[in-house]
Parts: sequence; C-alpha cells; structure tokens
Amino acid sequence: MLFRLNVPWLAVALWLVVRAGGGAAGAEGVDSSSVARDAWFDCLVVDVHDGDTLSCVDGTRVRLHGIDAPELDHPLGPISRDWLSVRLTGVTLWCNQRGQSYGRVVAICYDGDFDIAAASVASAMSRDCPPFSGGLYTSLETLGNEAIPVAGFCR
Repeated sequence: MLFRLNVPWLAVALWLVVRAGGGAAGAEGVDSSSVARDAWFDCLVVDVHDGDTLSCVDGTRVRLHGIDAPELDHPLGPISRDWLSVRLTGVTLWCNQRGQSYGRVVAICYDGDFDIAAASVASAMSRDCPPFSGGLYTSLETLGNEAIPVAGFCR
C-alpha cells in the first residue's frame, strides 16, 4: 500500500475528493467537454514518467488530477518521479477520469482509500494546482513544497 499518513486533515481531504468529485480537470490544455464524470477504471502501474504522470499496463497514460510536480529538468524532478515510482510501480490503482490533456487521461487515482495526489503533496513531492483542484490539496502543503516552482497554469 501507498505511504499512509495518519493525520485528521488528510482524512478530511480524501473525503472531500470523494464527496465533491475533486473539482475541474487537472492540467493546462484539458478538454473535459467530452468526458463523462464518474468514468472509473483500474490501472496497473507499469511506469512512472514524472511526478504526476504514470502509465498503466494497458498503455493508458494518466496525469494525476489537481497537482503539479517538478519537471524532470528541475533538480527535484527526478526525486519526485522516483518517489512516485517506488510507491506505485506494480500497484493497481482505482482511478476516476476527470478529463484529457495532451493525450493523457486526467484522473484522481486511489491506492485503496488513499488519494495519490494528496499523498504526493503532503510528502512535498508536488504542489496543489488550485485552478484545477479547487484548492483541495493546498492545506497539505508545507515549507518543503515551496522548493517546487509553481507552474503558470497553477497560478
């Protein structure tokens, strides 16, 4: 299972994701007009491209909804990617499609009851992206998240 955080605010954040559906889609260039909400699918993770994009065994590329991780050319990019890869490669996630972006499915993904994006932000491996998350993960950020640059589409 994914790294578990035993703190009350994470439980509240996870409840909000499930209850509210997580807000809008998850990255610049998202086209969610043709995507049905509540489009659930499972994803056996076989590769992690970077800190917010992974690949499923069926070839589906998934962009995690509502967060932004550092690019691979940023000093923290490979660390964020490796953090996600160690936790998710070989794990089957349950994902809710929220849109599409640059040939990727944008989705909220869970390992059991744990929101992958929430765990990433809480571990300072990514930043909340309020225009897409509705600020869902903002309360999970710490001083460690400040080392990650804020992308223009997340301002």
